[in-house]
Amino acid sequence: MSPFIGGWTPEHEAPDVSTYTYVKLLNEHPVPERRRQRKINRVRVRTRLVWPDGVEVIETVAEYYAGRLVLVDVPGIRRSTVCAWLDASDVDRITAPE
Repeated sequence: MSPFIGGWTPEHEAPDVSTYTYVKLLNEHPVPERRRQRKINRVRVRTRLVWPDGVEVIETVAEYYAGRLVLVDVPGIRRSTVCAWLDASDVDRITAPE
């Protein structure tokens, strides 16, 4: 087993992220002032992401809110950042089945 995280060895090629073209998330809002942001326990949510090539619905987590804005994790390599501020209308809490 490799001593490196995830079994990576120096022989493996790391992806060249300098060649990536990041995609703008069309329903993302600017980061609100820090004093308006409120931390919440990680909440499972279903989120609507609007990309230039269509709409994607994913299950992810929310960690902060600021008024009607919610900060959600956006996994993947389409963006240069790992989260986005979205309007609450694009975010639904996932409740545990009863």
